[in-house]
Amino acid sequence: MVGAGILTALLALLIGNVATGAAQDLSANLADAEANVAKVEAELPGQRQQVSAAEARYRAAARNAAPAVRDLRQSKAAASRVHHELVARERQARAQIAAAQDQHQQEVDDRDEEVHNGVGFGLAALIAGLIALAWGFFRTSAPVAALTELDLSRAVGLCVGGGLLMLIVGAALGSANGAVGALGSFVFCLGFILPTALLLARHSAEVQKGRSKPLLRQKRLPSWVPQAIAGLMLVLFLAGTGSAVFAPDASSEPLSAQLEEEAKGPAGEHASEELEAAQEEVEQAKLQAAAPLARRQKAQRQLAKARGGLNRLQDQLVATTSRQRSFARRLLALEAREQRELEREEARALREQEAQEEVEAEEAEEYEEELASECDPNYSGCLDPYSPDYDCEGGSGDGPDYTGTVTVLGEDHYGLDADGDGTGCEPY
Repeated sequence: MVGAGILTALLALLIGNVATGAAQDLSANLADAEANVAKVEAELPGQRQQVSAAEARYRAAARNAAPAVRDLRQSKAAASRVHHELVARERQARAQIAAAQDQHQQEVDDRDEEVHNGVGFGLAALIAGLIALAWGFFRTSAPVAALTELDLSRAVGLCVGGGLLMLIVGAALGSANGAVGALGSFVFCLGFILPTALLLARHSAEVQKGRSKPLLRQKRLPSWVPQAIAGLMLVLFLAGTGSAVFAPDASSEPLSAQLEEEAKGPAGEHASEELEAAQEEVEQAKLQAAAPLARRQKAQRQLAKARGGLNRLQDQLVATTSRQRSFARRLLALEAREQRELEREEARALREQEAQEEVEAEEAEEYEEELASECDPNYSGCLDPYSPDYDCEGGSGDGPDYTGTVTVLGEDHYGLDADGDGTGCEPY
């Protein structure tokens, strides 16, 4: 015990000597920091005067350079306006040229469409007229005879299907230009004419054979009817071919020289002269503003240098003041360090104990939740999987457990779904 007391006293003495030495060092550092603060505070007024003088020189240089700078900005703005105006005129001229070209192309396309539609329609009308003139021969032709061998529904379906196919092919070919487009229009018109003619010829043949009744109560039409139809088709043929022959040509007005010049934009001869004149004014303004701007920039650099020195002194003042406060805080905290370390150890032990208790409580709670979440997976809701039997509430079952309406998700081992529709204990 005596040895332990002596050892404790020696340790206390050693710790006291160490603390005393540390306190003396901190006091010396604190005195140095206070001296530095006083030095920086003494230099600040002179540096502020330098900044004020530099600001005055910069304001004077800025006032002298203001007219030249204003002229330079105006010259640049004028040159920019000239360039934007030239670009705007270029875009407008190109848009007008593109519109004229599009209009010309549209007229060409319209004329081509009118020509091949007229040719195709005229040829189809000619074919229809020939069929009307040779109606007797057409009615006894092989296609009509083949149609008479079919019943009416199949004959109509065959003709209508063929007509639709011709319409589709004609529409596809009609989108082209030239002879292909004319062929497409011809095929498209035949898609209406041929099915109609074939069905009428089949009906006429059926009437002659006594299989059908005539539509107009006459077995044979008067001879003038085919001739009139042929004449009408001839008129339509002449109208179609005439529209194709006399279709107006597309207009081809030449573009004006002024419009072509404007479409060149800044690269045009006249536009280039305007832009060069504006750029020359900018260069002259730059020359006039060079000397005032140089003086202003020099004054600005001097001002920046003075402000930099002031900022450095202020930063030094902040740093030395911070060190002064730091040394003072460390000096005050030195004596209480051991006590704080002891308190921290006790607090750390207490936190570890509390954390261990919280972990144990969470594990117990999770275990209870796992036990509580166990449900029978064969039913909706939450039925106890360890129950010997479940019966419907309000029924005649003897339990021992009861439940309301549930959905059978798997095996109905409790026999709750009597009708087998997937819902157990449903109300009636």
